[in-house]
Amino acid sequence: MALRPVVSFSRLVPRNGSTLEECEDRLALSPSRFAVADGASEAIYSDVWAEMLVTAFCAAAGCGDAVEAGGDPLPWLAESRSRWRAWTASLAVEALPWFAQEKLRAGSFATFAGLTFDSADAGGIGAPATLTWTASACGDACVFVVRGAELALAFPTPASDGFANSPPLLATSGGDADLLRVVCGRVEPGDRFYLATDALAQWLLAEHERGGRPWDAIGAIARPDVFDALVRDARRTGALRNDDLSFVAIAAGADG
Repeated sequence: MALRPVVSFSRLVPRNGSTLEECEDRLALSPSRFAVADGASEAIYSDVWAEMLVTAFCAAAGCGDAVEAGGDPLPWLAESRSRWRAWTASLAVEALPWFAQEKLRAGSFATFAGLTFDSADAGGIGAPATLTWTASACGDACVFVVRGAELALAFPTPASDGFANSPPLLATSGGDADLLRVVCGRVEPGDRFYLATDALAQWLLAEHERGGRPWDAIGAIARPDVFDALVRDARRTGALRNDDLSFVAIAAGADG
């Protein structure tokens, strides 16, 4: 029986003391493409840029998420930048404070992680199609692949001590094609996939390194209030940094 990606849960949670409207994280979902992004706090309108990245990624067609030869931007990334230019052109820039005008000229920045699923002919009459996945990431937003009880992949940051204060960022101005990293694999029955921005990704890895099985606990959550309670508890103990976070859980389900 053929496999297909099924979203079991997704959630945005702002940092303590902020509202959801002030959250700089964004996520987007489509039947075969999923993405999270974290707008850089020091950049202007980074929440808008993060939204453009995830929506353009999930609206794109096909699975060709590797950077094209010659460093040319991917169509979804080029589309994001086109939307940014059109949006900033519509702003009344002269009405902004001088420091905001300077920041707008510098552009905006965000980390990003996207996951694409694609079916391929497995060969042979009556053979079910093979489901493959492609993860694309820049910075410390992460994709996790869990197979059985084991963490099969943490991408692009494999350990909790790998999260820095200045991660690579996708910029509205371009020139960063080589920063987008890509890895691919084949989906097996029962595989689970998680996308998380930096604070949550670091916490998951730290729990895993201590011998815990955070994937089982967080993967079983289907209610926002339960997820929010887990986040509050982890923040209260200091295990989870007080930062905006976004999370998407995907399972490999049977198609039909």
